[in-house]
Amino acid sequence: ITGLVGISLDITDRKAIEAQLAQREKLYRLISENSQDVISINSLTGVFEYISPSCVSLHGYTPEELIGRNGLDFIHPDDARVIASQTGVILDKMKRGEPLEPMQFRLASKHRGYV
Repeated sequence: ITGLVGISLDITDRKAIEAQLAQREKLYRLISENSQDVISINSLTGVFEYISPSCVSLHGYTPEELIGRNGLDFIHPDDARVIASQTGVILDKMKRGEPLEPMQFRLASKHRGYV
């Protein structure tokens, strides 16, 4: 052996931040999974990436039935057109961190049609 090269890094801060993030994720998941409201995360194209288990009691669909499907497919066609026309405005407000106005629309229920 003619030489040795080594690098040492103190990753204490990084590990602490990772632990905090993991703890917060557990907390948010606990809140989401026990909320009576439906909480979803959708892609920019509207595809469900996550939806809370409360969707079963409110709409009759399980999360497994909805994840990977487009949320607009479950909104009454007349209401979906209005929402689709507002998508740009909604995304701009979200990017700026501005609050969104509440929107009302009819959703498909697995057993009761649109409610």
